Amino acid sequence: ISATANEGYRFVGWKDGTSGNMVSTNATYTFTANTNSTIIAVFAELPVLRVNLGIASSSQGVSNVQGGGIKEQGDSVSCSCTVGENINFLGWFDNASGSGSPVSTANPYTFTMGNESISLWAKGETIGEDGIE
Repeated sequence: ISATANEGYRFVGWKDGTSGNMVSTNATYTFTANTNSTIIAVFAELPVLRVNLGIASSSQGVSNVQGGGIKEQGDSVSCSCTVGENINFLGWFDNASGSGSPVSTANPYTFTMGNESISLWAKGETIGEDGIE
């Protein structure tokens, strides 16, 4: 017998319907049926993980954040934004004010989705005429 999980679920294993014991964690399970047997496929719902993106409240010249949405643990996520002319991209921050140290200064910022939802805010600042902020 074999099982395939629907989107939003993961296969956990096969359970003996009489004893309730888990008999295999492999999606394909081979056994010899000497008597009537009930084998139950067990699935678990995946948590809904989100990547929420925004622009930091103190940001200048940053727009069009992309890459957010619903993800699964282990997904490769790439977040990007548009940075205007004469703007220094300061990075992706884990707070809406854009204070503290950035999570990353890369644009795009690529990471592997963990087991919790995440919020990131892009932040930029204007570069002065002499190139100094």
